[in-house]
Amino acid sequence: MFKNIGWPEILVIVVVLVVLFGGKILPKIGKTIGESGKDLKDATQDLKEALKDK
Repeated sequence: MFKNIGWPEILVIVVVLVVLFGGKILPKIGKTIGESGKDLKDATQDLKEALKDK
């Protein structure tokens, strides 16, 4: 889906996010997304291990 995304597209997305949310809220949003991704990765790994044991 995102195979053809390049630097210009990423730059436009970042500019739109800064305009919509402001510079103060973006680090909080990024931190929350990063933590959620880590939790999802950990849960997926636990599920894989549980299925492998059975």
